[in-house]
Amino acid sequence: MSLPSRCTPSLVPGQRASVLGTIIGFIALGRFSGGVIGGALYAAGGPGIIAAAAGVTALIAMFVLARWVRVSTGGKE
Repeated sequence: MSLPSRCTPSLVPGQRASVLGTIIGFIALGRFSGGVIGGALYAAGGPGIIAAAAGVTALIAMFVLARWVRVSTGGKE
């Protein structure tokens, strides 16, 4: 019995999108909301586009929250 030449299996497109969504989510909200959503969808085997959308949504939410904080503090960052 011979071992495969590569130890790491290649990802199908849906898995790539799931991983991307998870990474975007982790970056977006410091491993909280978006990362949890993207990670949960990836772990559940959900469609990759949904995981990617969750990551993008988390990124947008981060910018909206940052703007709200900036406005509510009188423009001070």
